Amino acid sequence: MWTEAESPFTITASNSRLSYSGFYGKKLKKIRLTHCIADEVDFTDCDLTQAVFTGTDFRGATFSNTILTKADFVGALNYAIDPRTNKLTGARFSLPEALSFLYCLGIELVDPDDHIPIQP
Repeated sequence: MWTEAESPFTITASNSRLSYSGFYGKKLKKIRLTHCIADEVDFTDCDLTQAVFTGTDFRGATFSNTILTKADFVGALNYAIDPRTNKLTGARFSLPEALSFLYCLGIELVDPDDHIPIQP
């Protein structure tokens, strides 16, 4: 539970596992998690301005009321970020993972060749 840590602080990790961590309400500007596994991590109410998350797997992670201004998600995987409830100004994402924003909006994506819905 990182919520017990004194603020301010930052984290720099590469090729590490941070799964099941809770960062609720923390100011983690410029946090760097590169090529990490961050399953089920909770970033609710965090300030992650200028974070670098390149190549990190966020399966089941929570981003709710999170400031992701200028965050770098290029190459990140399995995130589900609702653009209506998080601040994403200037953030960078790559395809095909960025299509997850459409799922959050209730839009159905269909394969044009066989007209079968694409699952997230």
